[in-house]
Amino acid sequence: MEWQQIQYFQVVARVQHITRAAEVLSISQPALSRSIARLEEELEVPLFEREGRTIRLNHYGELFLERADRILKEYQEVKQEIQDLLNPEYGEISLGFMPTLGTYLIPDLISSFRATYSKIDFRFKQNANDLLIKQLKSNEIDFCLVSSIESNTRVEWTELWKEDIYHQQLNDSNSLP
Repeated sequence: MEWQQIQYFQVVARVQHITRAAEVLSISQPALSRSIARLEEELEVPLFEREGRTIRLNHYGELFLERADRILKEYQEVKQEIQDLLNPEYGEISLGFMPTLGTYLIPDLISSFRATYSKIDFRFKQNANDLLIKQLKSNEIDFCLVSSIESNTRVEWTELWKEDIYHQQLNDSNSLP
C-alpha cells in the first residue's frame, strides 16, 4: 500500500465518482481506477458499491476511510512538527543548569528569550556540574549553564560571567563567644 493510494481513495470516497475524482486529482480515470482496484486487492475486500458511474462507500470502505483520515492527519501533523523543529522560529531547546540558578537566573533568561522567540519550547534539567557535562556530551541536553569546565573537556563553551566570592575573616577580638 502506498500513501498515494490512500490519498486517492480518500478523494474518491468524498466525491463518489471516479471521473470527477480523477479530475480533482489531475490524473487519468484509468490510472485512478487501477489504483483503487490494487488497494481493494491488497485489502481483499471491495470498498465501494458501484452503481453505474456513481460509486458509494460500503461498510468496509467507511471503516477504511475513517482510518485513512486518521493516518493522513497524523502524517500531516508529524510532517508539520518536523518542519517546525527545523525552523529556527519553532522547536524545543533542552537546557541544563545547576539548581542554584533555577531560582533567579533561569526564569529571567527564559522570559527574555521568549519575548523574541515565543514559539520555542524548553525542557529543563537540573543537575550537578559534572552530570550536566555528561548529559551535554550524550546529547541529552542542548545547552547547559555550569560553574566551571575542565580545559580538557571536548565541549565548546563560552564564559558568560564571573562572580567574585568574598569572605570576611574574623579575628579573635571580633569572634563570637
